[in-house]
Amino acid sequence: MKKTSALAVVLALAFMVVSIIPSQAHAGESSWKNKFDKQINKLELKLGQFRNNNQNSTDDKNDNGDKGNKNGENENEHGNRNHNDKGTTTPPFLGALRISNIKVVKATTTATISWSTGTSTYGEVRYGSAKPISTTTSILQSDGTFGTLHSVTLSNLSADTIYYYKISARDTSGNVRDSGQRQFHTNRVTSTVGDTIAPKIVYSATFQTMATSSRLIWFTDEPTTARVWLSTTTPVNTSIVPTLSFTDLTYFRNIVFNNLATSTTYYYTIFSTDASNNSTTLNGGTFTTLAI
Repeated sequence: MKKTSALAVVLALAFMVVSIIPSQAHAGESSWKNKFDKQINKLELKLGQFRNNNQNSTDDKNDNGDKGNKNGENENEHGNRNHNDKGTTTPPFLGALRISNIKVVKATTTATISWSTGTSTYGEVRYGSAKPISTTTSILQSDGTFGTLHSVTLSNLSADTIYYYKISARDTSGNVRDSGQRQFHTNRVTSTVGDTIAPKIVYSATFQTMATSSRLIWFTDEPTTARVWLSTTTPVNTSIVPTLSFTDLTYFRNIVFNNLATSTTYYYTIFSTDASNNSTTLNGGTFTTLAI
């Protein structure tokens, strides 16, 4: 566009110069010559600019071409260099070292950690009860195999303790990748002595007592089953079939006695038994129904 515009301007000026000659022929020679010289100077100036623009355009194209060649050379050189430098010690290969399928099977004093890798590697686990894991406060244990499936058993652990660990995978070229810090909690020691402590009924109450019904609730300090005897006489006879019976283990009971006599005093006994067959009894509970 610049080249075409400059050429149009030059042609227009040339036309103006030519048109001046006949129109000024009758004028004074000196005046006409001065105007003609000015137009010629303008024409020469525009021609010079036109040449410079053409030259700059050509130089720009050459420069761009040279830059393109240089960029091409750089890309070729870069591509060749990357191709030649590729090997098992470059970061792209580390994707094959990805540690996955991490599982922990724990007990009270042992834990087995297993994992897999995308390529054959040596594996090891660094672990300890201090956080974060460091070389001075942790233990290093190798799985002793070269492959994709790995397993390490940690022993002599403390029961009911949180341990932190980190898995590392290393290939034959020395590339190393780790799992980041993880943790597991060893199991509590299970008592070998059976439960001999009876449960406790820590709270009981009757409410919403009406003419023919009343609600009874109670809490125990551990899950228990329950039997309830209801009587209009005291002491309550617990040798007969209970009024209500529940075999599920729970801390809380909420029951309703129905079809009661009006204006009558009732007595009840609660019998609760835990999972180890230890039982407790609550006697002396009482309520009176309303008159109609």
